[in-house]
Amino acid sequence: MATNFSNVLGEDTLKKFGVVQSGNMQGVKHIYYDTTTYTSASTTSLEFFNTTRSSNSLNLYTNFTQDGKITPSEAFIVTGISIAFGNPIWVHASTSARTSAILDGESTYGTYWLLLFHGNLEFHMAYKQYGAFPLWRMGGGGGIYGGASEAVATTATTTTMDQITSWANHGVPSTSDIYEIVYAIPGGVNFYAKMNWGSAQTLIADTLIKLMLDGWLMRPVG
Repeated sequence: MATNFSNVLGEDTLKKFGVVQSGNMQGVKHIYYDTTTYTSASTTSLEFFNTTRSSNSLNLYTNFTQDGKITPSEAFIVTGISIAFGNPIWVHASTSARTSAILDGESTYGTYWLLLFHGNLEFHMAYKQYGAFPLWRMGGGGGIYGGASEAVATTATTTTMDQITSWANHGVPSTSDIYEIVYAIPGGVNFYAKMNWGSAQTLIADTLIKLMLDGWLMRPVG
């Protein structure tokens, strides 16, 4: 059964939020996100929110409905920025010791470190640039910490590494671990975000990167 919020909260309370008067603006908590792929040893920049993503069933990769613009009748106030990676588990099998495997680009740790330490983030709106911001400040706001394990094969005379497993994601699993900022995007204005790297980074594999903008969506009441 539908709830009559006017009876529950009172007409005066609802008017303060502008949810009962046609033509008023309503602010709702929202996250815009977009996802694209970093190609190992090739990519030096990626753009977000200005390209239609193919195979986007169930809004898995993006929920941005217009290329490079907020709906003209709406606006979005960004209050936080976070990023996450899409392939956090990696297994390396080897017949010999790999002492540096979890420290370089051949592990999830190394892959994410290369991307974060060597990259930055810019915002472009109405032909003006805002930033750049270092990627290592853009926490995940969720996900997992990370870890590594090693399986060894032992004979009577030697011990060799058989397999390393590592998993990681950027930032501790807390919604407080995001970069806080106040940034208003008016409706109908050209907008996109861009990540840059000084040179192409060699990673363990091509890596999905999701950029998320926390904030308030301002929309008119119909």
